[in-house]
Amino acid sequence: MSSVAGATVGRDQNPSRTVGGLSGGTVDAGSAVDTPTPKVTAVRSRPGYGLSITYADGREIVADFSDVIRRGREFRPLRDERLFSLVKTSPRGDSIEWPVPKGDGGGALLSIDAASIYRTFDAIAARHFRRRMA
Repeated sequence: MSSVAGATVGRDQNPSRTVGGLSGGTVDAGSAVDTPTPKVTAVRSRPGYGLSITYADGREIVADFSDVIRRGREFRPLRDERLFSLVKTSPRGDSIEWPVPKGDGGGALLSIDAASIYRTFDAIAARHFRRRMA
């Protein structure tokens, strides 16, 4: 199972810490990219901490987040599958996010940058393609 790079935790969508790593390398959310990453148009949870993420260009990425949730201290609240299922797209479509209850009524927001997910899975697909062509 893989972790997803670019996972952040913060209030009001301001990242405070990056966690996780992808086997074979990580993708920096701040990397220069030739073309802008399409916005997320839909996200839905799947059994076993999976997500189906649809981008504006029609790409659908199905990702397993179980390793991220198991290892990442910041992601502990999402071990509750009911809470994990509350995933949604950000209003701008630039991240996926979960409302996470914190303390006495406060509402911290847990989010993962959509561009990081997109680029991470592009890198995985490119490596897989190169191996198959070799």
